[in-house]
Amino acid sequence: MGDSDGRSLEAGAPAAVAGPRFSQAGQHRELLPIVLRNVLLGLITLTIYRFWGRTNVRRYLWRTTRFMDEPLEYTGVGMELFLGFVFILFVVIVPLLFLTQGLPLLLAPDHPAVFGAGLIAYLAILCLIGMAIYRARRYRLSRTLWRGIRGTMQGSSVRYGLIYLGLMLLNVFSIGLAYPFTRARLLSRLMRETAVGDQTFACRLPARRLYGPFFGALTIAALLLVPVGALASSVAVVVGSQFGWALENLGEASPGLVQLLPVVLLAVGYAVLAFAATIPLAFYKTREYARLADATAFRELTFAFRASTPETIGLFMGNLLLILLTLGLAMPFVQLRNFRFFCRHLAVAGSLDPATIHQSAATAPRVGEGLAEAFDMGSV
Repeated sequence: MGDSDGRSLEAGAPAAVAGPRFSQAGQHRELLPIVLRNVLLGLITLTIYRFWGRTNVRRYLWRTTRFMDEPLEYTGVGMELFLGFVFILFVVIVPLLFLTQGLPLLLAPDHPAVFGAGLIAYLAILCLIGMAIYRARRYRLSRTLWRGIRGTMQGSSVRYGLIYLGLMLLNVFSIGLAYPFTRARLLSRLMRETAVGDQTFACRLPARRLYGPFFGALTIAALLLVPVGALASSVAVVVGSQFGWALENLGEASPGLVQLLPVVLLAVGYAVLAFAATIPLAFYKTREYARLADATAFRELTFAFRASTPETIGLFMGNLLLILLTLGLAMPFVQLRNFRFFCRHLAVAGSLDPATIHQSAATAPRVGEGLAEAFDMGSV
């Protein structure tokens, strides 16, 4: 086994293993006690326990995931996530709130400084979101062990954040048409700067390979979502008017319930649209995953993603249903579904000699992904 001092894996390990693959053996019944304990302690501590709860879920998901028949290990602790969030709260979030909320109270709302502060805050938030994505990935990799070797990111979160900012602005100015280009650039950079020990991934994903799926998804969305939206609106109007009239005239409900009816119908309409939106989204994502896998390599290993669009639709719809029915409490089960889905459909070809992978000399972060937590991006 590899150690933390940079030495190679034991010489007694197999020189090479043909046909490596991922597997995921997690079970809902095993995860359920962890989730119930997290929910209970979260209520008792007014959600503060969520940092430790997230760590508990990660440890289970990691240890039930195997590559080349070797389990992953998650070594992070809840206190690291908590301290990371507290640091970002006072260093980043409070200043941003002052720029966007406090300054207009001190100056007139139409003061030029208020507009300038708002613009700076908007640009800063975009940059910070990019940094959050990168720092969260770096933290999770640094706390992930495979055969004693930890992962890392070999780039700069600030540089990635600035690139993310520029690409998001390009996406805005192009009315979304640059989306495949931005995805290709960001995904390629993340993969190229991802490392297992001292060995990095290779990834070259041309943007042109994502434009076909992108326009296909737009076509499906136009053909599907517009009729579904119109139908849902018509049904809401008809049902709302008839049911409201019946409630008022038959005296079967209070006026407050009648006023609540449009809100309920609106929520149902949004839910219907959300489920319909998973179809074009799954069409695009299935192809994005496949093209990213094709473009990625790790030493002698190559990858292929072999899920079909209906399978991805089933994943997305099932996840959405779980989240809606449990008000988000079932998120750990959604994460388990995602782990199992990708392990089942991600094929690996080639052979890998584990003894050639040494521990990285990069310094691991000391606290957790505070930025990701602040922007609600630290679920896994």
